[in-house]
Amino acid sequence: MNLRIPQDATRSKVAVGFSIVIGKIFSILGYGLAGLGLLIMLVFITDGDYAELHIMFLVLVLPGILLIIQGARIKRRIRRFRVYVGLISNNFDSLDDIAARTNKTTAFVTGDIQKMINKRYFSNAALDFISKKVIMLGRPAPTKTHQNTESQDQYSAFEIRTCPGCGANRTKERGATVSCEYCGSSII
Repeated sequence: MNLRIPQDATRSKVAVGFSIVIGKIFSILGYGLAGLGLLIMLVFITDGDYAELHIMFLVLVLPGILLIIQGARIKRRIRRFRVYVGLISNNFDSLDDIAARTNKTTAFVTGDIQKMINKRYFSNAALDFISKKVIMLGRPAPTKTHQNTESQDQYSAFEIRTCPGCGANRTKERGATVSCEYCGSSII
């Protein structure tokens, strides 16, 4: 069975993966520079040469610390993205609901999700500032629970699966393979 992943979902997966790699590179380089700078500073201190301490701090330690901080920011953004995907996939698409469930302000969540949309973490997403909701373009409307058995038989051909890539829930036909609308991973 050939599975075609939509172009936008592939871009989303690439954007998130790229950010994860960049975050790790920043952290590794940061710890390396800061560690090397501190080691060199320690050598200068033991030799009694205090003149180059400021230079070593400015050239190695300070940039290392800044890279560590930036790497940590990227890692936190990826963590928040995964939380947002989990909430949105469970039909918590109101920015106020997302803010309440993440213990952040609505303004922070709005800005954060907009940055993630701009960085292409979300594929086919937009913010509706009037209704204060995250709109997933091309997303099917949520199905309602039906009380009669005829409707239940009709919907028993569907199942809810969790995406192995990002944790989002997706309703799909039993036995079918679909791609995640958030990260593009295959859901079997």
